Amino acid sequence: MSQTKDVTFSIPQLFGAIGDGITDDTSAIEQAILEAQTQGIALKLPQGEYKTTRPLFFDRMDVYCENAKISFYGLQLNVPAVDMGNDVNIYGKLHIWTVDNKLSNHGGRCAMGFGEYGSGRGAHRCYIEDLTMTGGVPNANGVLITGDSSDITFDKVTIPRGTQIGRGILAHWGNAADYKVKDPNDRSKGIFPVEGARPTMHPHDIYVRKLICEGLDDHNGTLGDVSAFFVSAAYNVTVDEIVAEDVRFMVAVTGGDCGLEYATEEERKHGLKNLKFGKLIGKNITTCAAWYCVLSDYLGNTGFYGELEIGEMELDGAAIAVASHGARKVRIGTVNLKNAKHQAVHFSCHTTDVEIDTINLIEGCPAEAVYFNRHSDEPANERIKIHTINVGNGCGNPSKDAIFVRTVDGLEIDCLSLNGATYRSALSVGAECRNVQINQIENNDSSLSMVIFEREPIKDKNHIAVAEITR
Repeated sequence: MSQTKDVTFSIPQLFGAIGDGITDDTSAIEQAILEAQTQGIALKLPQGEYKTTRPLFFDRMDVYCENAKISFYGLQLNVPAVDMGNDVNIYGKLHIWTVDNKLSNHGGRCAMGFGEYGSGRGAHRCYIEDLTMTGGVPNANGVLITGDSSDITFDKVTIPRGTQIGRGILAHWGNAADYKVKDPNDRSKGIFPVEGARPTMHPHDIYVRKLICEGLDDHNGTLGDVSAFFVSAAYNVTVDEIVAEDVRFMVAVTGGDCGLEYATEEERKHGLKNLKFGKLIGKNITTCAAWYCVLSDYLGNTGFYGELEIGEMELDGAAIAVASHGARKVRIGTVNLKNAKHQAVHFSCHTTDVEIDTINLIEGCPAEAVYFNRHSDEPANERIKIHTINVGNGCGNPSKDAIFVRTVDGLEIDCLSLNGATYRSALSVGAECRNVQINQIENNDSSLSMVIFEREPIKDKNHIAVAEITR
């Protein structure tokens, strides 16, 4: 070791690192990491661009970054630029640029990885202060949290415009080496365990204070899961704020391949539970801001999935604010939506126990405020409570309805306030609708052809009730 070694930090430059973005600094950084670990001191990455060709493995150490940039030219398939172990703290600004192998996919390719997708190895008790990610390929990840990784905290994550990754942060089950896809040509058919397979492992206890996603390259719209934050069979996830523009989803939640079907009984109790998002601020969200989809046809029993909370949504240009299929125990505070392309809220089927405080359609929203659909042979939506729906001037369409219900059993809306909106009706219902009630309708200079549009004959036993309109 050099006699001029800093007494507090291990520094790659003391082992020959240049930091010019041209010289391969991998070996020098690896030596500095080893010294930091063996001496029990911190690693410092001074300002500069460090070209690396192998993943850097941080484990049981503190890393201080002085606006450092790691440019990863690794040619291996499905490996991270920075591989996180246990008890790692990264302070300061770190920028990871993955100059990527075009053959890689989302199995493990990422800027920063926690755990190992194939083996299920987890990473635990890690903190990252200020991370920026660029580069990549369209179906890779920015941050991958997999296996049984836990206690992962980010203060700030930034994804600048043009970054070519599929998911900004992905929390995904691990131990994939013990499972096989049922149909390689159709992953929607799920997976099955091989002989001697261990239970699937699931990340949990993840906290992100702020995620900024300025736009993701969605590969000409051919990838279905381009999202700022993607939760796949994880639990106990909290994100205070997401600011995103030009992404397909801001938050996507799904069981992911097999969900928790092959997890231990203890893990199965967690389901997709305790998912909390404080505030979503989005612009030009091309599919929907918050998407919750649990497909029971290949995830088996989905009754234990649930508990998603969203505090507030401020959306400009979202196709749909909230869409759900099979969601349970969803709580949403205020949804402020303008320039929507489709419905504000879309419930596909089998959505149960939902409560929304306020939906505000502010301007430029030509479709329904709330839309209840149903796929054939799927259970109906049940127990939906919406306190207030405000539809602003110029919203609506004379061929559409403020509330469109194909099938539901238990929908209550305290107040539907129409302020200069234009709709065919306040409520459109079919014969399969049960227990639908709107307690108050405020009509302020809005145009309605009728209050209730019965697409099919409604009988008394359907229990459809709409309060008298007030002006």
